[in-house]
Amino acid sequence: IRTLAQTFAAPAGLSDHGRAVVAKINAARVLLDLSHAAPRTQAEGIAASSAPASITHSGCRALVDLPRNTHDAEMRALARKGGVFGVYLMPFLRTRGQPGREDLLRHLAHAVDVCGEDHVSIGTDGPLFGFEINDETRAQQRRFYEDRAQRGIAAPGEAADVFNMVEGYNGIDRYDRIASDLRRRGWRTGRIEKVLGGNLVRLYRDVWGG
Repeated sequence: IRTLAQTFAAPAGLSDHGRAVVAKINAARVLLDLSHAAPRTQAEGIAASSAPASITHSGCRALVDLPRNTHDAEMRALARKGGVFGVYLMPFLRTRGQPGREDLLRHLAHAVDVCGEDHVSIGTDGPLFGFEINDETRAQQRRFYEDRAQRGIAAPGEAADVFNMVEGYNGIDRYDRIASDLRRRGWRTGRIEKVLGGNLVRLYRDVWGG
């Protein structure tokens, strides 16, 4: 049984069957999401797809070199074909420790620099209402991580004391807070609206029709 780290280290890319699956996804007007794929599979999936693809929840590997994050080359290729790159609210926005607001904002800024403002979104990969942090949930997180580590499926960057969220954005008002922080960084309203949902709406229309 291969561990997650071994799988990322030796990706095989798309097989003939994989290319046939991508063609069926395109024919059915289903959105192709390459978020958990290794770099070679991402690159070959983007190239094989006749429709815009997505990487709905990832981070920028140029900033944090962890396998759950995506290289600039794949991000650019995705954007060139009309796809959208979603930045998640996950531990992998920094090398270790609980990520905070500045970590997310830094990844968003880099993604826009690489992909352009028409091809970046938020892809939280988390619950709507956020996490309640107390002794019980800390114990649950530790058990969750230890189980994944024992089975060899814990991703590099996960930890027993790190929740799958970003401090400062752990609540139902996270989008309002992100928008406010981006405005303070000088982002114009049009760009913020694209990143907070407009680009995904455009992508869905391109792929699904309507």
